[in-house]
Amino acid sequence: MSGELPPEFDPAAMLTLLTEARKFEPDEVRLAARQEHSFAMKPWGDPGEAELVREIPEIGAKLYRLSNGVRVNIVSTPYEPGVVHGIARVGPGLLDMPGNKPALKEFGLHTVFASGTAHYLSNDLRKVIDTEFLAFDFGVDDYDAFTFTGTTERAKLPAFLGVVTEFLFRPKFGTLVHRSEKMKATMSRASSASGMAEGMRDLTDHLFAGDARFVWGNFVDYVGLSSTDVRRWLQRPLAEGYVEVSMVGDIAVEDALDLARRTVGTLPPRAEQKQLGGPLKPVKISAPPGFKRIEFVGEDHLAMVMGHWPVVGEVGARDRAALYLLATLLENQIRQRVRQDLGLAYSPSADFQPYDGFADFSMLVASIDCASDAASKVARMVEDIAVELSRKGIDEGEFLGARGILSSQLRRAWRDNRFLLQRVMRAQEQPDSVDELVALHLGLIDEVTKAEVAAWAKKVLTRRNTYTAAIVPKQFIGIFQTD
Repeated sequence: MSGELPPEFDPAAMLTLLTEARKFEPDEVRLAARQEHSFAMKPWGDPGEAELVREIPEIGAKLYRLSNGVRVNIVSTPYEPGVVHGIARVGPGLLDMPGNKPALKEFGLHTVFASGTAHYLSNDLRKVIDTEFLAFDFGVDDYDAFTFTGTTERAKLPAFLGVVTEFLFRPKFGTLVHRSEKMKATMSRASSASGMAEGMRDLTDHLFAGDARFVWGNFVDYVGLSSTDVRRWLQRPLAEGYVEVSMVGDIAVEDALDLARRTVGTLPPRAEQKQLGGPLKPVKISAPPGFKRIEFVGEDHLAMVMGHWPVVGEVGARDRAALYLLATLLENQIRQRVRQDLGLAYSPSADFQPYDGFADFSMLVASIDCASDAASKVARMVEDIAVELSRKGIDEGEFLGARGILSSQLRRAWRDNRFLLQRVMRAQEQPDSVDELVALHLGLIDEVTKAEVAAWAKKVLTRRNTYTAAIVPKQFIGIFQTD
């Protein structure tokens, strides 16, 4: 008891009264032990045979094809003792998504996950995942595939491959489950209808207006999405589509391959290559070039400035290396002039972002946290910095510094399992990516010249190709919003 107790209250008398009124002796408090929910192999089918397709000795990778068409890539490393990272890439992902149903990618996949599998109810499966995995996700963030990603202890790798196999064995699409997931998604979206997240959604809608693969759905889109829509998009890829599984970490290649044979290797035959239901719709920015102010509801004083520079046309390995270098140069310029010289921003960054699966589209992207009252000024400065890089060229000292930074980052990255997983996960779907991987490992970044980077700057960082935005909170006076 606490609070404003009366002056006559006597704690000792209260304890005596409670003791005399008790009919039974109190039980001791016992903490219940956590119940383990382990995964057991299921009767999916007979284990498949494995054929070695290719080796990548530069990073110790081995690529296999199983007899049912599933591809398996394995890299054994000592960098994280006892830990293994895995990813299973299935089907075409957003490449084959219907063009008028943005809610599919937002919560349609939840319908599959919440419907359970042939041998597990959804709740039981979640308990297994909570027990066996350090991390697990099912999504379409890679654009060009549905991905099951997981991190687990070496001894529990069978659970990761087993859960993936469960979802691919006989995928389920529950109508009642879909209604529940629709309600959850609607409530979640409504609860996040303010703040920076809403501003970022508005920015995406501004850039890609009309393209359901990238924009966000509204309430009508959520209500109109049915379990039949989800089934039409996902059933065939999950049951029959191309599958490439990659594992990187502290595990023997022979053990990982044996696990793959006894899990994904037992599935019915899979497609030999990625299949689309129709021609691939290209990606393009639909917004006009220039500046856009985007306001969100919130009292947060921080704002975000974003800069986008589309790269249209297919780029090769050396081109990508030059564009990564250009992003580093752009970041250094923003940090120097916007953050250090003027003190208007906190953590600027810039990166080159390929849109995997869309060979003719990629982007340079800059992101700068800043005070809300300085956001518009910072956005204009970012645009000017990019245009100056395009027109005046690149300083030799800045170029060498940027190349040294990127080269050093790459040398460290080769000892990062997550980086290695990202590099090998398309190795059999896109054999050319292996050649690029080897070139990077052999020092491709150090071969890129200032002239190559300057040529890309001149082509990409023009004013007509610059899309900047200031994402800021709306101004409030008390509870009343100003115009």
